[in-house]
Amino acid sequence: MPMSRRNFRLVTRLIGEDLTVDGVATVHQLMRRYSYLGITRDKAREAARRVGGKVFHPRIRPTARSSERPRCEVWYSHPIQPASSVLPHLLGLAEVRSMLTYRATSWSYVGVLPSKTRKQHTSPDALVEIPDLGVTVFEYDHGRYTSEVIRAKAEHARTLSRFQVWCTPSLRHADLISSIVPDAEVWLVSWYTGKRKVISDRGYLKRAMWQAGAGSEAEELASEHAHVGIPDDPDSWLL
Repeated sequence: MPMSRRNFRLVTRLIGEDLTVDGVATVHQLMRRYSYLGITRDKAREAARRVGGKVFHPRIRPTARSSERPRCEVWYSHPIQPASSVLPHLLGLAEVRSMLTYRATSWSYVGVLPSKTRKQHTSPDALVEIPDLGVTVFEYDHGRYTSEVIRAKAEHARTLSRFQVWCTPSLRHADLISSIVPDAEVWLVSWYTGKRKVISDRGYLKRAMWQAGAGSEAEELASEHAHVGIPDDPDSWLL
């Protein structure tokens, strides 16, 4: 069934917000994110172009230790094309943000820097206001952080908030984060497949899903189609 003009106008506005806030998104991320509006690959591309997006096709590892480097169609809004070394982190954060709300203004990036400088950088990746919790720290580890970096970032996060949510596409790193930051909520989140699975549940992220933007036209539509892709079989977590 063809996409309606109303839905195309809406998805164009939403993709514009996404690229403004996150800076980057793969075409598959956009298709997954707005599947409830009937978006196709061609419509995602057209919408991204209409809001000034530019495209390139880098090879990116789904996780830091992945042996495969699939070629991805990445749309971006930065004046300068993002470096491939930074893309996994930016795409991962964009995937996490899409889990929370369809109102881009409810998310605030703080310490997103190129990967080469992050070892000495302890500022959180993002902060978000969650109903009944207040400010919550969000971190994304593509699989590069050492135990020392995780510990330092967690200690800094505690000076900003009582609540931390850590996301990673690596099961090994999810277990590592859970052991070092026992008070954090930890999720497996893959920007490449869109799969999500909670490892250490504190109920933080569930409070933020579909709430921060309550009342918006997009959220009213999305709430009817909300789905978290958690595989029933842990072994089916494929990256």
